[in-house]
Parts: sequence; C-alpha cells; structure tokens
Amino acid sequence: MVAWWKRLIYSLVSAVLGAGICGACIAAQQFLSNPHRHLSAIGLWTAILFFDPWVIILSLPGWALAIPIVLLVRNIRGWRFWMYWAIGICFGPAIVLAVALYAAVRGVGFGGFPGNSMSAVYVAGAVSGLTTLIYLVLVRHSQARAEMRASTTLV
Repeated sequence: MVAWWKRLIYSLVSAVLGAGICGACIAAQQFLSNPHRHLSAIGLWTAILFFDPWVIILSLPGWALAIPIVLLVRNIRGWRFWMYWAIGICFGPAIVLAVALYAAVRGVGFGGFPGNSMSAVYVAGAVSGLTTLIYLVLVRHSQARAEMRASTTLV
C-alpha cells in the first residue's frame, strides 16, 4: 500500500501536471486558431505562459475537494483503476456545472471560456481526466514497486 502522504503528494503533482498540460494545449489551440494574429514562436510561448498559470490556479479548488477521495481510495488494481478514472473524469465537469447552476440561480453571469459555459465543462473534463490518469498511474506504479520490494525481502 502507498502511504497517505505519498498519495496526497501524487495528487497535487498530478493536478499541477494535468492542468498545466491541458492549459498549454488550450492556449496553443486558441493562439493558432486566431486568424488576426501573426504566428510566431515567441507569441505562442507568451500565450501559454500567460494562460497556463490560470488553469493551474483554477484547478486547485477541484484538487482540494478531491482530497477526501484521495485519502479514502487505497486499492486501484484491476477494474477499480478504470472505475476511479471514470469518477475522476466526471469530477471536474460536476464542479463547473454546480458553479454554473449556482450562478444561474443567483442571477449572475457565468464567466466561462470563449463560447459558452459548456466549453468550461469540456475543459474541466479534460483537466480532471488527465489529472486522474496521471494520479492513478503514479499510485499504481508506487504500489507495484512496494509489492516488488516486499516480495524480494521475503525471499
């Protein structure tokens, strides 16, 4: 088994990596699809470096809400890996939809991404899906290493 503090560190690392990768992809897509901008490598990196920290910062509340799940889940072998990944994919969009519903009930606008609020749901799904996959792979790898160490010390 993986210690609780390692699972917590893995979850934070995966949240930052998942949000960073998705943020960079979104910034690159927005930059490349803009017909009014001159394409340059410096402009692309500037767009990524400006947008990426915002995606990471906005994903941290989702990470904080997922901490109880991270601490409760210990066994991710076999079919559980895929079940937890499906739960993780749904986690981000559920948060965004809850915020959008709250904003609609209160009568305030929902500050989503360009387009409509559904684009924010898709981005949240991509971020939470990639974050969950990175986390599960890290924990599974750590479990396999612990099992390997335990089997070699018994022999």
